[in-house]
Amino acid sequence: LLDTFDFWRAQPQRIIGKMQPTARRQASTPTALVVTFADGGAAHVQRIALDESGSLEEAKQIDRLMHPKPGPSSTRGSLLVDLLRAPRDSCAWEVARWAVQLDGLSNVLAWTQGEVV
Repeated sequence: LLDTFDFWRAQPQRIIGKMQPTARRQASTPTALVVTFADGGAAHVQRIALDESGSLEEAKQIDRLMHPKPGPSSTRGSLLVDLLRAPRDSCAWEVARWAVQLDGLSNVLAWTQGEVV
């Protein structure tokens, strides 16, 4: 996943990944990764589909992710689920129990749809 993106530090606790040109040509929908770091070393990873309608060019969409306006805002996208630290008896824990039969959890990326504020 990470080798198809170029990353920039947007804010002290946030980096943005933009698809590399070769990956972008092969993708049906261009996406960006937004990684927000929390205290204690945890990270929140969100994959956001970029709008291809032409209303706002891709570079400007990336710029808005790098420099969000102050105040509450939300962005809909895919959220990376931390299966290694899933609370016991949660839905993510059940997915982790199933996925560990296929491979080590450090090799599994589980995504869900959601909104981050």
